[in-house]
Amino acid sequence: MKFTIFVIEGKSDFHVLKSMNDTFSNDELTLFHFNDLNQKIAHAVFNIKDEYLFGTKLSGNHINVPMNQYINTFYNKSLRLLFIENINEKYSEEIAKYLRLNSIQNRTVNFNNQSILNITSHYGGFIKKVDLDDELDEDHITYESKSVDSLRLELESNNNLTINYLLMLVKDHFISLSSKGQLSVNNSTLKFLTEFIEEFPYAENY
Repeated sequence: MKFTIFVIEGKSDFHVLKSMNDTFSNDELTLFHFNDLNQKIAHAVFNIKDEYLFGTKLSGNHINVPMNQYINTFYNKSLRLLFIENINEKYSEEIAKYLRLNSIQNRTVNFNNQSILNITSHYGGFIKKVDLDDELDEDHITYESKSVDSLRLELESNNNLTINYLLMLVKDHFISLSSKGQLSVNNSTLKFLTEFIEEFPYAENY
């Protein structure tokens, strides 16, 4: 499953959603489900009412077919991180906006080099691919395989390098991170995601 990660800011309380009941609302975006999975992780599902658009080039006729898109979100209470399922960026943005309208202030996480290295080191995986941007030369560097230690040394020797994307293999799972706060893991079972998000090794201001 792919996520965009947000920080819940200030004194905002994600759990105000628990008292909301707009399942049968006609609004385009509503809270469908809220549940505390354990003491650290909450799970909320949002429903976005969208439409498929069909038509032909020559006839110009268009058919609108209503559809409901359900988006999973997971909230790590201790880290104050919200993982919004990234089906597309527009849906994630709409959920973040909905939260702000309900007094839950948030912003997207941006992973810097140190945070990506710390996350990678925590899982002890092997880097399958990493994309680096050289801000000075405006160059783009890609490695198909690299150890965490060698990547760390290269970044320490060149302060102009920024990790743009990293893919690692951890046991039988692929985990990817991007500097824009996106994370994906090739497992979508509720048990795995709950444990994975609960143990996610991230802290602001590395």
